Amino acid sequence: MAHPIDRRARLLTTALAVAALVAATAVVPAQARRGGDRDRDRDGLVNGYELTMTFTDPADRDTDDDGIRDGKEDEDEDGLRNRKEAKEGTDPLSADSDDDGLDDGDELDEGTDPNDDDSDDDGIEDGDDDVNDDGSGDDDCDDAGDDHGGDRIGSDDSDDDLCPDPSASPSPSPDPTSSPLA
Repeated sequence: MAHPIDRRARLLTTALAVAALVAATAVVPAQARRGGDRDRDRDGLVNGYELTMTFTDPADRDTDDDGIRDGKEDEDEDGLRNRKEAKEGTDPLSADSDDDGLDDGDELDEGTDPNDDDSDDDGIEDGDDDVNDDGSGDDDCDDAGDDHGGDRIGSDDSDDDLCPDPSASPSPSPDPTSSPLA
């Protein structure tokens, strides 16, 4: 049988180990709080945000050396620069912070909340919602009143919105009566 002092020593050692682990995990947030509202490298992002959200270097205004300051980067390609993501409270590393099927930038353009998957609380996620009440979800390409400007299936996609454009005319079909040798 173990001696009661040995048992107390083991409990104390375990408690100290747990306390050390808790303190170690709190180091980054403590660093973020120290000077967290300062922008040491003047890239448009406060130090705490760089440490905890974009994982960029608060002492280097262009962490990836691509010629674009960290605050002007759009790593998730949602149309919002990191500085705007910080202001809106969206995830700078996820194009769709609320996972509703709409990119954060599109949600701000549409007037929906990029941090709420059902901005109007009607039980339908924003990406499937019919905000203009025309009977079709506003992410459908064949919806003349949607955010794609009336793109119609069967035409080209010159604006890269993944929906064909109405103004582009489809390629002409070859005339079966004409011969290339004529």
